[in-house]
Amino acid sequence: MKVEELRIGNLIYSTALDINISIYGICYDEEYNKYSIEVQDEFNDLVTAFEPIPLTEEWLLKFGFIIHNRSWLELTEDMRLEYLENEGLKICIETTYSLLYDNLKHIKYVHQLQNLYFALTNKELKIKELCS
Repeated sequence: MKVEELRIGNLIYSTALDINISIYGICYDEEYNKYSIEVQDEFNDLVTAFEPIPLTEEWLLKFGFIIHNRSWLELTEDMRLEYLENEGLKICIETTYSLLYDNLKHIKYVHQLQNLYFALTNKELKIKELCS
């Protein structure tokens, strides 16, 4: 995973802390020609190594996607995702005038889905609160 792929708000896995954590900032140090990430203050010095979080059906449900017909997930009224664990992600965008269906096998991690969602909707994809 390249730091250049990440955005503020993306979720990553901290190997040192063994937790998923949200990115608060991304900095570029010209002197050392490298990027670094910032997370919550109490974890900032501890997050030295991190990995992408694999995209799974469990994560899609955490984000509030609704499963229809075993594999279709509702994104918006006219936008759906199909996720099959072995085949990856596919997207279907249906408008009054056209239908776009494309294979997105390269979307394998949570941060990539967050970035795709933002690019398509101009909204952040967040974990939905559990209702009791």
